[in-house]
Amino acid sequence: MKYPRLLQLVALTLIAALPVTGLKAVDLPRIGDRADSVMSPAEERRLGQQVMNAIRAQGLIIDDPEINSYIQEVGQRLVAQTDQPDQAFNFFVVRDPSINAFALPGGFIGINSGLLLATDDESELAGVLAHEITHVTQRHIARRIEATRGVDMAASAAILAAILLGAGDPNIVAGAISGGMAASVQNMINYTHAFEHEADRIGIQLMAGAGFDPEGMARFFAKMDEKSRFREGGISDFIRTHPVTSARITEARDRARQIGEVEPSDSMSYLLVRASLRVSSARRAGDAAAYYREQAGLREGPRRVAALYGLALARHTAGDSGPAEELLAELVRENQQIPALRTALARVQIARNRTEQAHETLAGALEIFPRNPALSIEYAGLLLDQGDAEKAHTLLGRIDTPGQPTLRVRRLQAHAAEATGRNVDAHIYLADYNMMRGNLQEAINQLELGLSREELTEMQRERLQARLRELQRIRDA
Repeated sequence: MKYPRLLQLVALTLIAALPVTGLKAVDLPRIGDRADSVMSPAEERRLGQQVMNAIRAQGLIIDDPEINSYIQEVGQRLVAQTDQPDQAFNFFVVRDPSINAFALPGGFIGINSGLLLATDDESELAGVLAHEITHVTQRHIARRIEATRGVDMAASAAILAAILLGAGDPNIVAGAISGGMAASVQNMINYTHAFEHEADRIGIQLMAGAGFDPEGMARFFAKMDEKSRFREGGISDFIRTHPVTSARITEARDRARQIGEVEPSDSMSYLLVRASLRVSSARRAGDAAAYYREQAGLREGPRRVAALYGLALARHTAGDSGPAEELLAELVRENQQIPALRTALARVQIARNRTEQAHETLAGALEIFPRNPALSIEYAGLLLDQGDAEKAHTLLGRIDTPGQPTLRVRRLQAHAAEATGRNVDAHIYLADYNMMRGNLQEAINQLELGLSREELTEMQRERLQARLRELQRIRDA
């Protein structure tokens, strides 16, 4: 799906959701108060969740536990440095080759797979995440809407969507500003420029506090700016949505240098996630295999391990699973403390119907890494296939991942609950699963089915009724 369609989706979601919140602009003394007057933090979270569900329903979010755990880990590491470390954030990777990132209301932050692949080191990625985190903590979304007080809220929402996710898209902006609102639109865009500088300034501080190279943000901005100058089709999506000037890059570099030098090394997770994304996004698996075969000969240390990992994934994708399994088994023997290698090995073994070997791989890995989400999810799926639903249910109950559960986790939980006779829990999980997929009515149906169960406990009844009322309000709004 192309980004303009995602823009339209978010714009429509914003337009549909904002009027029912009863928002109004009141000019109060403090910025925080003014932001609350148009959208409370709880309203921002509900709106962000609606947009998140809409994006997920389109199949745009990458539902891979290794990738999800990694982006959550880096994001939460930066959030811990803010003055709001307890605020809920959810980070996710969008299946889109274009280079872009965005923050939705309520702490939902999306990173395109193309952007992650465009980074040359982990600090560049951290710079983008820190920038988007600051948009959330500084209430930039609500403050932008407050800046247009007096303008129709639905139109403001469409303008806001255009600025957040693709400022400059002619169709959306043209439709949003019809009716003589040029001055208000310019006012919002001017606020956007100011907020971009604020996001840079605070984001750089977050990076340094989290142990990343604070110059990573300026380095990435400068690289994107240079690429856009030589881009035949015009400026890139990232530069369009994050306007960069030479003065802004210089200012970011100066701020980073004032903090002092930091020499972090890229984590193995960063290197492996990039390899996984490169293979999955390649037009031909053979091209990815050739690339990583060359890289393996050029690299040393962790980057060579990542190159061999990418080569194994590419071979498996191309149907050459036997050599892929042999290569991954060798990597596991030589790198005992990297759980992602064991997960990949088990996946190849399962694909080759070598379930006994996969069982041994995963069971042994979980003895070393008992809380690893990707290993737990893969093993739970295998256990369910083998008929050991009780053990799978126990394992899934121990999974602790930051952010929201993925679709696969909810699906496995529902399967395990049903197979072990926990039918009420199965309906709860299926309701969440369908809500996350954007199927609101089926989510309501599952809650109603759960309420009809004879074995329903009073605690479960209260939980189901509260969730049902919430979904019915959304449906009837």
